[in-house]
Amino acid sequence: MDENIKVFIQELSKCDETYEIERWQLRVKTYLDEAFGHEMANKFQSLNINDNPWDGSARQRGYLEALLAKKKSSNENIRVKQMANSRLTYDLFIYELGRLITSGEMLYDADQRDLDPKFRLWRLEVTDLIDRINKAGYSVRCSIRGRSFGTHRNATEEYLKEEYNRELQDTLNELNLTIKRYENYGEPHTITINKTETQGLGKVFLGHGRALLWNRVHRFLKDELSLEVIDFETESRASSHIVDVLKQFLDECNFAVIVMTGEDATADGKIRSRQNVIHEIGLFQGRHGFDRVLIFQQEDVEGFSNIAGLQTIRFKDKPEDGFYELQRALETFKRANQANAADS
Repeated sequence: MDENIKVFIQELSKCDETYEIERWQLRVKTYLDEAFGHEMANKFQSLNINDNPWDGSARQRGYLEALLAKKKSSNENIRVKQMANSRLTYDLFIYELGRLITSGEMLYDADQRDLDPKFRLWRLEVTDLIDRINKAGYSVRCSIRGRSFGTHRNATEEYLKEEYNRELQDTLNELNLTIKRYENYGEPHTITINKTETQGLGKVFLGHGRALLWNRVHRFLKDELSLEVIDFETESRASSHIVDVLKQFLDECNFAVIVMTGEDATADGKIRSRQNVIHEIGLFQGRHGFDRVLIFQQEDVEGFSNIAGLQTIRFKDKPEDGFYELQRALETFKRANQANAADS
């Protein structure tokens, strides 16, 4: 199988005419249909968007290369299947983590960034491995799910490429640190894993400005903590008046996380958050109280006169730096909420 796909990839590099590419696409689709079934063949065909064989064949080549990366040899496939069907031990986890770090180091400067097939496969394997070791009772700290890997809109290509490489490096550093801890201190103690102590909080409102760092906070609350998060982007609200939308949020949510990122310059050269963000802080504090509103503030962003003493978590460039404190704050609120309910 591997050799056939390698031949197809080599053949594509020799195609100079449109009709040659179209014939190549037909041969590959027929092979995938016979070797793997309709689903994989149809997936390959769907990558030829807008019937443009030149653009489509480039995506299809990436798809074939991803298949090769996933199925290096029959022995590797058997080993992976055996691992999937057995309890993942920590030493096997470290071995697999080392393999993924090696392959991850080859993903810098990917042309399509987060859409690159090799990167998408690699990210899936990393998150799946971490999920499995967590289920085995170990805790591994890695913020791969909370990173955007260069998907921000309205940014230059150079900025997106730098962000992709930076966040890939941050992820690899976290994974390497896990291995280093194992080498220095041995296998860690298992812990009793509850999906999260924050479950049962009810809906959480996420307020933010235009800077897309808020999206990482949203992913952390939703994917890592399994919370129901609502914000202005949750659904289309084009026909709704802003006052009615805010009233709905106030009624539905028990807790608010407000992200203060630097976006507006003041006359004296300071940077402050959007004014709607400041308004939402006061609005939710007025309805739910100070202890139910958590401010997630970027460093060097101007606060407001009475921000001191409020629940505030600060981060510099990466929101992930404050995620641990954010989870602890939510857990504290839940325990206090349960205690109050028991006393009443």
